[in-house]
Amino acid sequence: MERHRRLLVLLSALACVLVLPVAAGAAEIVDRNVAAPELQVDSRNVALITYSVKGVKRHVLYWGAVNWAEKFSRDYSGGWKSKVADYKRFSNNCKPYTGPRLPLMIAGCDAKDGSHWALQ
Repeated sequence: MERHRRLLVLLSALACVLVLPVAAGAAEIVDRNVAAPELQVDSRNVALITYSVKGVKRHVLYWGAVNWAEKFSRDYSGGWKSKVADYKRFSNNCKPYTGPRLPLMIAGCDAKDGSHWALQ
């Protein structure tokens, strides 16, 4: 139970950070009371966050944010609404995370273009 509580705290501060050497990042809450969060990023910088809430698996796509002034575009349908990507055919291109240390980070990776993505 404590692990689920910790995941709630961690994901409540989701930070999909798009940090180029001099760029700012962007953040957004995905959901609450989540379990088994996973982060994937494709070659077009579309992120797929997969997780479960009360045993129901969910797939959320994020794309488009460049700095704190902008918000991410998102699709909670897994791709059938936005057509930006399809979670069933998602091609993960994540490389090991090399970005700055982030408090409460639970997943992270570097995208093909060198940007850093993370879940907190």
